[in-house]
Amino acid sequence: EDPVSGARVTNIAWGGPAHLSGAISKGDVVVAVDGVPITPSNMFERLRGDDTPGSRCVLTVEREVEGGVDVSVIRVSAARVAGLQRVKSEVAALVVAARAKALDGRRAASGLEGILESVRQMERTRLEEEEEAWKAERGRLE
Repeated sequence: EDPVSGARVTNIAWGGPAHLSGAISKGDVVVAVDGVPITPSNMFERLRGDDTPGSRCVLTVEREVEGGVDVSVIRVSAARVAGLQRVKSEVAALVVAARAKALDGRRAASGLEGILESVRQMERTRLEEEEEAWKAERGRLE
């Protein structure tokens, strides 16, 4: 068996499961997925899981300050992440343009940053609702 090595989080995709959870940070080391240790030979398979959008998995992460903690994330389709990233890019461009202007531009930038946070929260709520529907469907099939 490969030694447990984990996977260090070096980037968090905006709109992806880690970002939407708000509970994963750069520098965290994912050491297990749903209780199964991450090894070099199973790392990508475990992180991808069944890849069903709306399904939930629990990541065990090691942090310098807190030690090991379990974090629940909801899987998201690649298409959904790409769409959210497009929205983020468009709004971010507006933020930059607004900041280049006078004080009113700064207020506009602050408002646009609030919109980005709202989009994140709305997407998280939608994912939680999809997860509940997925659980209900899974329960009916079992």
